[in-house]
Amino acid sequence: MPTYNKYNFDGKQLGKSRLILAIMKKFVRENNPNYEQLKQNFSEIEKDRRSLFITPLELAKKKEGSKDSRKRFFEADDEALTLSDISKVYVSNQWSKAGTEKVIRFVNSKFDYGISDVIQQQSINDLYIDYLKEPDKEWITAYQQFTEEVKNNLGVAETDLATNFINKLWKPESNGIASAKPGTLSNEEYQKLIDDLPKITALIFKEPSSNTLEKVYEWADEAKTEGKFNTVKRGVIHRVFAAADPKKYNTILNIHALRAFTKYLNDAFDLGINVSWNWAELNQVVTEKIKSKVEEPENELVFNTFIWWLFEKLKQESDDESLYIDEDERDLSMSTKRNQAQQKAVNLIYYGPPGTGKTYTLQKILKEQYTETGTSEEPEVWLNNKLSELSWFEIITLILLDIDKEVSVTEIVNHEYFTKKLALNGRTANIRQTAWAALQTHAIQDSNTVKYAKRIEPLIFDKDTDSKWIIVDKENELIVGYREQLNELKAGPPVEKEIKRFEFVTFHQSYGYEEFIEGLRPVTNDDGDISYIVKPGILKRLCKRAEADPKHQYALVIDEINRGNISKIFGELITLIEIDKRAGEEHELSVTLPYSNLSFSVPSNLDIIGTMNTADRSLTHIDIALRRRFEFKELRTDYSLLSDNVDGINLRKLLFTINKRIELLLDREHIIGHALLMNVSNLAGLKQVFISNIMPLLEEYFFEDWDKIKQVFNGNGFVSELKDAHTTWLGDANEYAAKSYFVDPKAFDEIENYTAVYQGIDGKNFAALFSGQEQN
Repeated sequence: MPTYNKYNFDGKQLGKSRLILAIMKKFVRENNPNYEQLKQNFSEIEKDRRSLFITPLELAKKKEGSKDSRKRFFEADDEALTLSDISKVYVSNQWSKAGTEKVIRFVNSKFDYGISDVIQQQSINDLYIDYLKEPDKEWITAYQQFTEEVKNNLGVAETDLATNFINKLWKPESNGIASAKPGTLSNEEYQKLIDDLPKITALIFKEPSSNTLEKVYEWADEAKTEGKFNTVKRGVIHRVFAAADPKKYNTILNIHALRAFTKYLNDAFDLGINVSWNWAELNQVVTEKIKSKVEEPENELVFNTFIWWLFEKLKQESDDESLYIDEDERDLSMSTKRNQAQQKAVNLIYYGPPGTGKTYTLQKILKEQYTETGTSEEPEVWLNNKLSELSWFEIITLILLDIDKEVSVTEIVNHEYFTKKLALNGRTANIRQTAWAALQTHAIQDSNTVKYAKRIEPLIFDKDTDSKWIIVDKENELIVGYREQLNELKAGPPVEKEIKRFEFVTFHQSYGYEEFIEGLRPVTNDDGDISYIVKPGILKRLCKRAEADPKHQYALVIDEINRGNISKIFGELITLIEIDKRAGEEHELSVTLPYSNLSFSVPSNLDIIGTMNTADRSLTHIDIALRRRFEFKELRTDYSLLSDNVDGINLRKLLFTINKRIELLLDREHIIGHALLMNVSNLAGLKQVFISNIMPLLEEYFFEDWDKIKQVFNGNGFVSELKDAHTTWLGDANEYAAKSYFVDPKAFDEIENYTAVYQGIDGKNFAALFSGQEQN
């Protein structure tokens, strides 16, 4: 049987569904039928299937209430058929081999279209032999490593299953078995399920059968009703079964993908598999049937990667859209996952008056989107982060300890740590010179082979007559510390309480390019000699982290972004942060940095998020460079977060009234945010906030224009004029005397003074309070 069917038609080779579309397009182009004529001409085909074609209205009704989001018709504008009566129809893309051949016989007989087969005679065994010529070795290695770890835990009681193992089994996008993205567990879901997972793991490991799968589904559905799952992650569950028994289960985790694959196998190779909705039953049968067609299968792990390869080959070559699964359910192999397109970066500034939740919003975003808890960093990313913090001297010390014998410079520059450090620094030139410089600079003073004049502590290296390098005193306390560091690198990433993929910085008037991008920094040795080195700034360091970890999104948070001198801080990089100028984007740009002379670009998986206080008088205009390159999102006072009864005081009405008066007397950028009053629960707390926070804020806003401050409070007694003050202190010489005011602390003890602020105002003027945020 052929591995797939393609057909010669109008000078092209087409798969089943594309062939049917081409046939219908040709018929419409040559005959210009109306809708009824089209139905009549293809009535013989229509009567034996659900729909050969369908109108947009019929399709919309068909989709109503259906959970099936797959596209079963060609719906693109250039694929739709426009008929002579101006009606439009979509052609079905759901075609079996038998159905396609019936259409071919029909149109060849009726319209003389001359369609013929393109014969492909490869068997499953032939395809398996092809795959073994170039198997996915990286995936196979990771698959074998994690499977060994699973074997070591198969007989372990649920109480003895290590947290780190449970995490690796359930949490990552890819754990060596397969990728479950995008249907992976969120951080929130994982934390809610953490107590359940050891028990469920032990249940699956004890008997990874279809009956067990049904029990796990029942648990998952119940967990969803309890709020532990946002949506049940069936692909993640299936991956645990595939890990527990790779002899039974291949790595196609999605049931829709598996069913489509099964139908194809039946059509192409006549395997006669009954298509089931139980993933465990169907997966096991598919695995066995394919294996029965292979003469000498390798171990089950290699064979399972072949099954995935066969599935991928099907999608590429069959041109049958019924075999493509929903985007939100796609299960990807490790190789496919590496080619995923990154999500677009974000340049965003939250702005608003003080107390409107800018910092809170940022903290929430950072925790949800850029922080992982109770997990370990991916080994490659973790190692890159560790090496990026080390100097060349430290890198070479670790290499010499790792090789643990006399080492040539060639061996040093070819070592993993050295090559990774080069990549992190963007270095492509003067590589050997870098190693030589570090070795000679830190060589011992009484070396017979190193004649370098300027040495820098610590002095630990020496070279023999064959130009091979050693560490002289390996028992030195300093070297013992580096050996411990090497052991840490060898052990790999530990389980961390939190992995933070973001950095936080606050701009101010003296903040500059050297702190943000890179600059020269002085270093002093033990003799007091000063030298200068190029040190990366916060943006450059974070860009390097993000480049080394393209599967995750990173964020640089800039507080008070409008207080900095943008052109001074960003320099030539202000253009590079634009979304379409990022690395890998359509208009990618890079620059040569002035201090290090290295090429630099901003990766697409780095978001830049800023905050801006609109009441800040330190900067009257926002830099135009920010306006063009950032999206701005305003945060206003949310009165719904405040109590409407604190000892009889309606805090919502109180703050709303104060803010409306501030707007009228000053402007809307100086209103007071809800954060100041959110934690107020009694009169004493309210008094404290007014005296310590609100009154000083209003004094600053109005430059001690006490008449306006009195208006803000509706003359309630908080602020009073000191009567006859000018007479007391100036006598009769009062021609130029101003009014004198004082804040009465006792007035803040009276409930009536707070309610007086909003009393007498018609209730309809408070309608905006019921919609949450302030209406303007």
